[in-house]
Amino acid sequence: MEMQTLVIDREFAASREALWEAFTQPARLAGWYGPAGWSVVPGSVEIDLRVGGRQRLEMHSPEHPGQTVPVDAVFSVVRAPEALVNHDGPHDMTLGLIIELSLELAEAPGGARLTLNQGPLPSEVVPSARAAWESALGKLERLLAAG
Repeated sequence: MEMQTLVIDREFAASREALWEAFTQPARLAGWYGPAGWSVVPGSVEIDLRVGGRQRLEMHSPEHPGQTVPVDAVFSVVRAPEALVNHDGPHDMTLGLIIELSLELAEAPGGARLTLNQGPLPSEVVPSARAAWESALGKLERLLAAG
């Protein structure tokens, strides 16, 4: 199976600190996380923001209540407000892999730049993972614009 790392670079018209909070504060994360058609189960977000701490949440599809996607990741890098790295898996939803999610936040003209790396992922999964992240980041962009 050929493996790849998903890379997404995106600029936001918000401060780096606001972007950091959107990824690290449970109420903020719950307000945008997941692609269109999915939301975070109320009260499911737990974030212990330290190296070795966990991020847990559960997404669900309101149209298909039986469909849920758990996230149970361990932080390996926490450098506010510039870098956050966690590892999720192995379990069914990560295809039995340990998948790293790396977020780098930098100042950019008019806001902040997010560089997201996620992998390893099977090559055939990368297009759907990209579409899911782009959809979720669109929700994040709208949340940040609303304040």
